[in-house]
Amino acid sequence: MSMAGFPLRSFMIKKISRVLVLAVCLFSPALSIASPEPPHIVIFILENKGFSQIIGNPQAPFLNALAKNNMIMTNYHAMTHPSLPNYVELVAGSSGTSHSDDPSQRFVVSTVVDKLKSKGLTVSGYFEGMPYAGFSGDRYPSRHPVYVQKHNPFMLIPSLRNDPKRASFDRPLQDLDSDLRSGHLPDLSYVVPGLCHDMHGGSACKSNRTSSLIETGDSFMAKWVPKVMASESFKKGGIIFIVWDEGRGFFHHPFLRQPFPGKGGRVPFICVTSRHKGHLEFSEYSDHRVLLNAILSRFGLSSVPNGDPASRFPGVFVEDEHPRNGTFFYPGETSTAQAKK
Repeated sequence: MSMAGFPLRSFMIKKISRVLVLAVCLFSPALSIASPEPPHIVIFILENKGFSQIIGNPQAPFLNALAKNNMIMTNYHAMTHPSLPNYVELVAGSSGTSHSDDPSQRFVVSTVVDKLKSKGLTVSGYFEGMPYAGFSGDRYPSRHPVYVQKHNPFMLIPSLRNDPKRASFDRPLQDLDSDLRSGHLPDLSYVVPGLCHDMHGGSACKSNRTSSLIETGDSFMAKWVPKVMASESFKKGGIIFIVWDEGRGFFHHPFLRQPFPGKGGRVPFICVTSRHKGHLEFSEYSDHRVLLNAILSRFGLSSVPNGDPASRFPGVFVEDEHPRNGTFFYPGETSTAQAKK
């Protein structure tokens, strides 16, 4: 065989290796590190700020203190613009071709709520400004809203919207306080601040300057994150994810090697666990779908349809101490990130 065949052979081996890695990510139970008792996972979703607008910004001292002492991902991306489809992605892993904030849209998709319920696990969304559990209006108050339905994915998915027990999982933020104090935190919680505290802004806010919105959002997090961390539910292997729905600009999907349909921009991602203190930075590509499927994997559940393969964030779902370094799996790539001292 001529030497000219070796580059092609090498190329094909790499291609096959990538396919094998993808298959392992999709189907290997070894990547799902399940424990006898599932963790309590809380996801805070903030709004419309890119990575560089938050990380290193003195107007967000609490969030930067969390980032300094916990895990951050520096290459985490939203799926699209504007906000609404990203919220759907975080509970369903798919928002179709939507690029609209119209709250009359409906998404017929399988959700994390359905999957956890099938295993006897619980999910709740806590929404600031919602007047009562199961509220079906587009906004509240009507003239100067704090709560908007476009930031509530449970109301955009018919199987959840039409659930007669919706009020048990689609709830006002104040219910989170009582659940933390009573020790009844769901297995998975989504916490969505109102427009004046999520860094988005609106007519109800005292100021809509970017600096003010970041400061008030940071203050909101400084109130609620410590409450979660102080709870018994969190102390027993709890995990907090803090993510923004969308940021600035566009991105390229590294696996497909071509522009990805969703172009939601690079956003901050902070992870706090009960088992680790110390700064870890990971630069591997990740996004809302990878996060959702990592969560499903942790609960021993399969990936959502059309979602990316189940991934494991390094150390986050391990029951013993957080490692000094870890391996992050993504289809086609396996890489190691080192702890920064």
